[in-house]
Amino acid sequence: MRSGESSVKTGEAGTIWSRPLIKGFDGLTLRVVLFALPFAIFQMWSITTSTFQMAMSWGIPMIAWLIIEYVFMKLSQGRIQMSPQEWTIWWILTTGTGVANSLIPIWFNGPLAIRFKYPEYAAYLPDYWTIKDPAAVNNYIYGGAQVPWDLWTTPLVWWLLWATFLYFSTVALTLPMRKPYIEEERFPVPNIVETYETVKRAKAQDRPSLFSWVESKWVWIGAIIGFALYLPNFIAFLMPVPPHLFFGWIPLDLTPYLGSIFPGAELAPALITGMLPVGMFTPMDITATTFIVWVLGGIVIPGLGVKIGIFPQTPPVAWTFKNLMFMDFSNYVGGIIWGMGLWVLWHYRSRFAGTIKAAINGDAAEGTEPVSWRTNWIMYIVSTIGLIALMAMVGIPFTMVLFLVFLFQWMNGIYNPRLMAESGFWVVSDLGGGHPYVRDFGTTLGLWPEVGVTADKWRSMSMWAYFGFQGGQWTASVDAAYSIYGYKMANMTNTPAKSVFLAYSFTSIFSHVVGALIFLSVVYGMGFNTILSKWWVFGYTSATNNDSVTAFINTPTSQFYSLNMYIPVAIGTILTFATFYFRTIFPWFFLHPIGFEMATIWWLAPIFYIAWIIKYIAIKFGGPRAYDNYVLPATVGYAIGGAIANFLLVGIQWATL
Repeated sequence: MRSGESSVKTGEAGTIWSRPLIKGFDGLTLRVVLFALPFAIFQMWSITTSTFQMAMSWGIPMIAWLIIEYVFMKLSQGRIQMSPQEWTIWWILTTGTGVANSLIPIWFNGPLAIRFKYPEYAAYLPDYWTIKDPAAVNNYIYGGAQVPWDLWTTPLVWWLLWATFLYFSTVALTLPMRKPYIEEERFPVPNIVETYETVKRAKAQDRPSLFSWVESKWVWIGAIIGFALYLPNFIAFLMPVPPHLFFGWIPLDLTPYLGSIFPGAELAPALITGMLPVGMFTPMDITATTFIVWVLGGIVIPGLGVKIGIFPQTPPVAWTFKNLMFMDFSNYVGGIIWGMGLWVLWHYRSRFAGTIKAAINGDAAEGTEPVSWRTNWIMYIVSTIGLIALMAMVGIPFTMVLFLVFLFQWMNGIYNPRLMAESGFWVVSDLGGGHPYVRDFGTTLGLWPEVGVTADKWRSMSMWAYFGFQGGQWTASVDAAYSIYGYKMANMTNTPAKSVFLAYSFTSIFSHVVGALIFLSVVYGMGFNTILSKWWVFGYTSATNNDSVTAFINTPTSQFYSLNMYIPVAIGTILTFATFYFRTIFPWFFLHPIGFEMATIWWLAPIFYIAWIIKYIAIKFGGPRAYDNYVLPATVGYAIGGAIANFLLVGIQWATL
């Protein structure tokens, strides 16, 4: 099956089960919805009660569901078999559930955590954000009670409206980039390769056989290796072992060997075995840039700087020379968000202008676009107004509301889709923590004092903490950026983009509404304290975001700090824009801004380097055919083996909850 084509028979063509629910929306059939929704609901429950949600969403073992289809096909004598278009929609309905549902705990746990850790700020909490009844809060923590739905009605309505408006405002910014990213420049979108290759191999024949997926021994070899490398996870959950064995982390401490040569360097990374497929599917210019920058910025420069006396020896000083003017590397990386966004707006300025002109003229939807541009930009305007109104309701100053909306939409509607299209990651940088932007903007406008806490200051910074800093990785706007995955998958399987748009929109709304009800039911039954020990997101979001807000809120906006932060951000912005520009005029220029950003993830560079070496050797000595015939199927098998291992690991977690 070539990209964009399918030779698969759709089985019961024309029946109520296999016919599109809406004419022209191929893949969106009744059997797909019925097949996907039970799993989606099951996943909502599993995410609430489980540590490792990635086992159920990003790493879904597609092969397990192909087995189920194979059984149905045998029982029906070949009449029931889903097409690649249907599998594309099924994948969206299920993975989208995991992404959307990940947001829900942040709505509830963040504000509630303030009541316990920072009770002096509890009075600043808006009634729209959380409950305040002491008995209801106590039952939330300890469980064994019924959900007080009457008390939760207002927060539920506020957050569900927020999620809906946030999704549609950012998806409207994402849609103009769909065609350039997917159909014209054909960005790789690494995170869908595993799923696409799995479906392609299982559906490649006129009469598809499940075992066509595993006809290559290289798939089996990769699957065995991928499964075996997750064995430490099983051991970690069955026996008392060091926490670094969790999630496939293999410690890689080079300090005993290189510590004397490069004092102060970051010499204790880790190999994250589950990230190898992402590295294999990521373009080689990004993986090469990641490793080069990591070696230079994390090892060589800080090591030599300490050795010759330029930097103080406070190991490891890599990336974090915060006590030296202009030497906090994270601020330069923060500039990548602005530089990449500016490049997108500049490079595709004609595209954006054309869509706005088409909206004004009332043109019909063009070509493969899911909606007309008038519909798209009306959707943007209405949802943006909704966001503004909701934040104004909780007492955030109007000028700060506009600034927050700008930050949300810039990060998740402009920057994130490009990042995900090329690298498979999202929200790598956090705008230097994000809080200084909100704090300093409000101080400059005179909305609050430079030092000290006011209701406006706390609410504004908390809003960004939950949904821009760490929370930005889990908000409904990520669903919009995630639609880039779906559009790429659709392009590869000849699925209409409008089917993807409708599937993602339904999934986002459905997951938030049903997921919130499931979440509260589970928490009030089991108790937040019980779940807290099982899910790292709860602890991180509840504690770290509130801690970071408190740390920033009383830090003066001094000239030194402003210069130390904003000048590197400006330099990072300019360098990012320039690097993208150089890549368009110099074919030999391989450095990629995303690689600079990835290099700051200290555990990512080593596995990216291994991926680069494997691909380089395969292509150098065997050519593209060797990569397609051996490396690609082995990598897909590796990813599936790891996903199945994670699937079983989640079962162990449920059994021990």
